Amino acid sequence: MTEKPGRIQGGAAMLAFGLIVAMLVIACGGSATPSPSSPSSSGGSSLDGTWLLVSYTSPDGTQAAVPIALTPSITFAGDAAQGNAGCNTYNAIATVSGNTVHFSNVASTKVACPPPASVVETAFLQGLNLASEWKVEGDTLTMSAPRGQPPILVFKRGA
Repeated sequence: MTEKPGRIQGGAAMLAFGLIVAMLVIACGGSATPSPSSPSSSGGSSLDGTWLLVSYTSPDGTQAAVPIALTPSITFAGDAAQGNAGCNTYNAIATVSGNTVHFSNVASTKVACPPPASVVETAFLQGLNLASEWKVEGDTLTMSAPRGQPPILVFKRGA
């Protein structure tokens, strides 16, 4: 069999094709950060910005302080919420209406974390799922379950 100049043969052709497809997938791929699906329902609210978790409701129902070495946070920007849950990063869609909040499409990285980061992170992510009401007083954001239940998550406004 004679080689024709300018032609790629066999495995080299498949490799080139695979590289082209991979570059197209990367170039056309979406972002992992959720984008607003409608005009911002929380746009301009006092939730916008970054909040640092200072306390949470522990599994036994008591309020626990976040260890000083951990910096769990939530940043609201329109309908997007993202941050650090104690060890892993996460993002979600935050639907805010009046004093109610609902988090959907919550996704996080899955790095295994030792205590206390794992304990805080579990309580934080569960808190996002349970929270339905929010209140800002000064630089403190409190998220709680409906009907005046004790706070689930308490934040201080970040820089």
